[in-house]
Amino acid sequence: MLNQATLPPEVDAALCRAAARIPGVSVAEHAEDAAGRRGIGLAFRDGDDRDLWVFDRKTLHYLGSDEVALLDVGVVDKIGEIPGE
Repeated sequence: MLNQATLPPEVDAALCRAAARIPGVSVAEHAEDAAGRRGIGLAFRDGDDRDLWVFDRKTLHYLGSDEVALLDVGVVDKIGEIPGE
């Protein structure tokens, strides 16, 4: 919805304030969307998945998102090792 809607600034700001109050949402001061644009973000967690909305730091205009999902789990003997190597 955010990347397709053209909202009046006061509605856009209210939407961001409301999203920030959702339980489990956190502010990511140094966020980056999937296209590499940097800004401030709102991070949402759902189990092992995380969705990040990124906004321009000055205008708070929505830039994009970056969804991160847990793809696999493995066990290693020490930090830095990659499972299966």
